[in-house]
Amino acid sequence: MAKWVPKTNRPRNNLRHGLSKTKIWVTWINIKRRCLNPTEKEKKYYGKKTLLDPRWLKFENFFEDMGQPPTQEHSIDRIDNNLGYCKKNCRWADVFQQNQNRRCVIRYKTKTLKEWAEIIGVGIGALYRRYYFKGWSLKRTCETPYKNKTNTKHRGVQKRQYKNSIYWGAILKGKWIGTFKSEREAAIAYNKASKELFGQYGWQNQI
Repeated sequence: MAKWVPKTNRPRNNLRHGLSKTKIWVTWINIKRRCLNPTEKEKKYYGKKTLLDPRWLKFENFFEDMGQPPTQEHSIDRIDNNLGYCKKNCRWADVFQQNQNRRCVIRYKTKTLKEWAEIIGVGIGALYRRYYFKGWSLKRTCETPYKNKTNTKHRGVQKRQYKNSIYWGAILKGKWIGTFKSEREAAIAYNKASKELFGQYGWQNQI
């Protein structure tokens, strides 16, 4: 009489890649759904004629070209949203990269407003105010330098005078960080507070 073997211990003779239901496998399934399903509701976000490389109809080829995502927070991203899914046009991107590569992101000379904000040394909110509320053109919005009203070289740093002494203060989002003997110390304190509050997206002064 044959001995019963628990299901978890049975040999998997039909095992192909062992990656079913993993993140990369689910990603591949979703790509095929977006491209091949004629009734897919998400087509309005990915384009009506989103093409799929015939090579990627087989999961093993997709896995060979893309490999595992660096982290669980990374997802597949098309470098050019007007092109389809293929090795040359796809990458693993984090949330920030995905947001910067959306169709609705405003660009000027191939750069986003976030990138222009870093170039001219102004917050992204200031560029939005210039463009949406003041009605500035994209050229004026992105190329007009930031006028530092505090007469210092660093953001969030203010030069103040009390009687005959001069000191520097650091402030972030209306919250006073502290008083310092030099502008450099105040800028370092601002950088630290900005990183704690906003993480990798916080503004960092060049020291």
